[in-house]
Order: sequence, then C-alpha cells, then structure tokens
Amino acid sequence: MSLLAITFISDTRLYKRILHWLGRAVCIVLILTSLYLPTGSDAIAGTTRADKALLSMQKAYARNNTKQLNALLPRVKGHPLESLAAYWTRKSNLANATPQDMATFFARWQGTYWEDRLRNDWMLLLIKRQDWETLLRVHPRFRMQDDPQVECGVWRAQRASGRAAQGVSDKRMVDLWFQESSGHTACLGAVSDLVADKKVSNDTLWMRARQGAEWGSRSTMLGALALIDKRSGANGKTLYKQPYTWLLKNMPSLARNRTQAGKNKTSEWLSLGLIRMAAHNNKAFDKAFKRWKKHLRPEQQQAVQAVVATRMALRGNAAAHDLFLNIAPAHLSDRQREWQVRAALRAGDWSAVLASIDAMPSTQKSDSRWQFWRARAMQASTKQGQRARATAVLTQLATSDDFYGLLAKQTLGQAIRRPVDGPRPTAAAVKRVAADPNIKAARSAYALGLTKEAARQWTYAVALHQPGGMAQADLAAAGAIACGMQWWSRCIQAGERMPTGAPLAYTHPTPYARNISQQAQSLDLDPALIYGVIRQESRFDAQIKSSAGAIGLMQVMPKTGRWVAKRMNIKRFKTRQLATPDVNLQLGSNYLHTLLTKYSASVPMATAAYNAGPSRVAQWRPKANEPAMEAAIWMELIPFSETRNYVQKVIANQAIYRTMQAQSPYDLGALLRPVAPAGDKVGEDDVP
Repeated sequence: MSLLAITFISDTRLYKRILHWLGRAVCIVLILTSLYLPTGSDAIAGTTRADKALLSMQKAYARNNTKQLNALLPRVKGHPLESLAAYWTRKSNLANATPQDMATFFARWQGTYWEDRLRNDWMLLLIKRQDWETLLRVHPRFRMQDDPQVECGVWRAQRASGRAAQGVSDKRMVDLWFQESSGHTACLGAVSDLVADKKVSNDTLWMRARQGAEWGSRSTMLGALALIDKRSGANGKTLYKQPYTWLLKNMPSLARNRTQAGKNKTSEWLSLGLIRMAAHNNKAFDKAFKRWKKHLRPEQQQAVQAVVATRMALRGNAAAHDLFLNIAPAHLSDRQREWQVRAALRAGDWSAVLASIDAMPSTQKSDSRWQFWRARAMQASTKQGQRARATAVLTQLATSDDFYGLLAKQTLGQAIRRPVDGPRPTAAAVKRVAADPNIKAARSAYALGLTKEAARQWTYAVALHQPGGMAQADLAAAGAIACGMQWWSRCIQAGERMPTGAPLAYTHPTPYARNISQQAQSLDLDPALIYGVIRQESRFDAQIKSSAGAIGLMQVMPKTGRWVAKRMNIKRFKTRQLATPDVNLQLGSNYLHTLLTKYSASVPMATAAYNAGPSRVAQWRPKANEPAMEAAIWMELIPFSETRNYVQKVIANQAIYRTMQAQSPYDLGALLRPVAPAGDKVGEDDVP
C-alpha cells in the first residue's frame, strides 16, 4: 500500500465492482423516469422563434431595456415560460407600475412562481415608499412568506394603520433587526418605530452598534447610532474608520463630563471604539484598554474582552480559553458562545465545554453540532449518570446520516452502514407532478439554459407553493423527474427534503461513473472522495461557475487549473476547458491527489486546502510544539464557517459513497486520523 493507503483503493477488481454498482444506480433512475416523462419534443412548448425571443428577453432584462422587452413579449405567447417573460417586462419598469397594472399581472399569472416573485418585489417597493395601505391589501395573497424584510414592513404597516400586529411581537422585530444584513433597512425601520414608542432600551441599541463594530458592518453600526442620536453620524463614521484616533481626540472631553448621563455616554462610545480596535487587530488596543478601562462599567469591560477572546480563538491562540473563563455567559453573543466552546475544545477542558454549551439558549444548543460536543463532554465527566445521558444523546444523533450523526455512530463504536434505500415513486405520482405548471416551467427553463431561473422556479414548486412544501410522495416523483433530466442539484434537493426513505439515487447520485472511476484508478485515489467533493462543490453541474471564478464539476479555479495542467505537461490548456467534464475531473482529481500527498493522506486537511488554500491550512494546523489534534476537533476549530461546513460535508459524503460502493459497513475513523503539526520538510506556498 502507498502512503495514501487509508484513503485510496488500488484493487482493480474492486473498481470493476464499483463501476458496476454506480452504473446500475444511474440506469435505475433513467429507466424509471423515461417511462413517465414527456418526450423531448413535448418538454418545451412553443416554437424555436419563441425560445429565441425568450433568450433575447433575458439579455434585454439584464440591460433593463424595457422598450425591447415590451417589443419581444408578444413573441413568447403560449410558451411555458411566458410568465417569466411577463415578469421581466413588468419588473424592469416596476417603479412606474400602477396598482391596476399589478392587479392585471397577478390575475393573469395567478399560481405561478413569477406572480409571487413580483408580488414580493412590489411589496419591498411599497415598504420603501411607506405605502402602508396598499401593502396591507397586497400581502394576504403572498404565498412564499420567506422574506424578513416583508415581515418587518407589514408590521410597520399594521402599526401605522392602528392595527395590532397579528401574531408578531415587538421582540420579533428586534430579533430580525439583529439578523438584518447590510443593504436592508425594513427591520431597522420597524425598530425605529419601537424607539419612537419608547419600547426599545438604549442598551439594546448600543448592543446592536457594538455588533456592527465587531462584525465590520459600518451600516449596521451607524444605523444603530442614528437611533440613539441622529447627530451621531460624523462621530460614528470617524470612529469606525479610525477608532484609536477618535478616542485620543474625544476621550479627554468625554471624561470631563461627570454627570451620570455623561458617564454613560462616555462608557458607551469608549466600549464601541475599543471593540472596533479589537476586531480590527489594532496594535494600540492593549495600551488603550489599560488606559481607559476605568471609564467602563464591569459588563462593558466583559463585552470588550469577549470580542478580544473571540478574535484570539479565531486565530488559534490558546490563551483565548482562559480569557473566556472570566467572562459571564450573559455578556456573550451567540457567535461568541460558539467560540467559547471551541476555545475549550482546543484546551481539552471538557468541563468548560459542557458548562459553555449548557449556558447557550435552548434554540442554539439544540443544534446537532453542540449536542454532539455536549455528549462528548458528558462522556468525559466523572459525575454519576453523565455517561448514560451521553449515550442517549449520541444514540439519538446517530439516527441521522449528516456529519454529526456519523460522528455519533463512530463515538458509539458503530460502523457506517449503507443508508436504507427508499422506494421509487409510482407512475401515477410522476405523471401528476410532471403536469404541475411550475414544474413544467422549471424544466423548460432548464432545457433553455436559464439555470438560475429554473432553479428558483423548481424550488418554489417543491418547497414554497404550498405551506410546508410538497408531500413525501410528490417529492419522490419530483426527484425522479429531476434525476431523469440529469438535473442533479434538484435531484439531490428533492431527496434532502424527503423526511424519510429518500432513494440513494436522489441524495447521492452517481453520474460520470466511468470517468470518475478511471481518474481514481489512475491516481490511486478513493472514488468516493471525488464524488464527495463534486457533490459539495457543484452538485454535479458541469457548467456552473462560482462568483469567485471557480469552474465546473470540481470547481477548479483558473489559476489552479493552469498550475495542474503545467505539472501534467498538458499543452495549450485553455481556461474554458474547465467546463468540459473530462478535463475538469482530470485536473481537479490531480489537484486533490497533490493535496492528499502533501498532507500525508489527511482528508480533513486536504479538503480544507481544496476549499480555502494551503496557506490557510498552514495557519490552522497545530504548532510545531503542540501535539497532534483529534480530527473532529480540528475541523470544529476552522475559523471560516464556509470551509468548516465544507470539510464536514465532504467527509460525510465520502463515507456514504463508500458504503454504496463497497456494499459493506465503513469505519469513519479511517478518514479521521489525528491532524499532525506542520513539519519543516514541505513549504506551504508550493501549492496554489
């Protein structure tokens, strides 16, 4: 066996068996769906002229060319995507639409996704205009009910009209405001109304301002400050950009105000400036905190230290744990509580892990992530009954096949078994769902290459058109339709939405079986790992391109593709070739193999590097003077939530695909060897 023996497979007979089973799984789905799906000529109604007109409208909509959209709209009459064309046309000039225009559109396209999408868009415009009367008239027919901005706007409309908010508390508005991202203001407006009614304390407003300072959201911080004092804008802008300079200039005058109100104002602005410094890694923080902390109340000192501790934990500084121990749970945000647990995990302080999780709000600690670590902490406890309680929690988690469910199985000493394969849908169910107008429109959009519009239309059909989404039988039929189209992302979506008994061909499809098997065999690489990466990276969409520029099945960056192609001596490589499945699989698999070799077959480190880059993994590895770290803990400590979730999902994917290939139980421990400290032999900048 090679160095990568734990991860790789080299037996030719096993490859033939894997290929047989993977090919069989794909055939089952394709044969099933071919019995029930419309033929290619029926899949898209209308003429080629209508299709071309629709694609021209897509370009015109991107340019906001209302005149061209109006001219082209008659050409798509009768097309399954006429509702989309009508949406583009009306949306491009929404600001000038009259209530009668909107009523006509809604009546014509009633029940379609694009009707509800435009209703959502119009309500956001009405909120901006504060046209509360029209908003309250339009909102009852809104089906998706998935936009917090609309929820906050409707609350404001009800308040302005003298109606009690139906089933929505003031606290709900404050909670939504704390979750509101930059660029959105509807929930800020709702809280502004509450401030006018004297229903929100200044402490809450300062808390939100501190959150903006910590997270690097200028608009969040300034929005909260404006609710405290409308004249605070100039001070807030300067403090955000140059906190230490602002404090040096303003603290002397602030400190001279000895009234209680003056002291409160001083301490709040000071805590905001110090938090901004801490979050920005300002080198003068320690000096500033020591100099001015006497002006802070004890709880404000703890709020500042919580930011410092979180930043230390994010950078892998072991001293974060001791700092967290001195901070009362009441002074921690949800995000800071998570990093308090992670700092305790790094320190191996299981009693602190348990105490920190127990101090979380119930909605936070009920997450499977924290339930798993709570169970691990109870296992380490010497208190009577804790081990039994830990076993009960792990047993419950082990009923799921997500990452923490698989970890629970491993912790209980259970092998990972092939999930139970659910039944396929009946012919009647497939026929019924295929006739759904929203499903037909989504399929038409997908066939025309309108992938974003198709995905939104499909998601609406299966998840939002009716409360709670499609029932189990219809989801199974939708999955069969999507898999039959080789629309793998929607195939997986249908399987993941099924409460129980999802067919493995939906949740873990196996397209490109021959190509993947060939790459795996040539590189002595586990095909299940390749599948695991592709399922997470692209959902098997060969044409997808990320906002960062990654391309194709394995989401290879152009720079990485050129680097691998050069190493493989591939002549005249062009970036556009990454959209070709064969080339993408070849380069992506070779890059993955390079990373596995670099990290001594550590799947967690290799996949983290695949997502975030080797230079970052070098920062996250244990230091040279530290012992090797348990792989599950190392993954939990990854500071980027995207990379942390990515690595965990790829490993869960790989484990499930292994059970499908080998048709036998699998020991997850084979993927989770301890993460060793960085060595001196291989530089971290030799791989892109």
